[in-house]
Amino acid sequence: MKKKIPALLLAATIMASSLMTMPVFASNTAVPRQSNSDRSELVKQEQTVWKYVVNDATGVLLKRLWSLTYGKWLTDWITV
Repeated sequence: MKKKIPALLLAATIMASSLMTMPVFASNTAVPRQSNSDRSELVKQEQTVWKYVVNDATGVLLKRLWSLTYGKWLTDWITV
């Protein structure tokens, strides 16, 4: 009888620990993995804005495209 108690205690401990780890495996396997082709679709698109200015000397309206994403001008001044 004394040999049965440690064996039962060991078996109960193993079963309890396996029950506690099962939800972790279930949550990890439920998330679909992404291939490299799927990740390319997740790339952030560039955000741009048109900046306008009136030329003081001529009074002509000009516009220029500014990249909010990269912080640089994308075009030269264009007459509107």
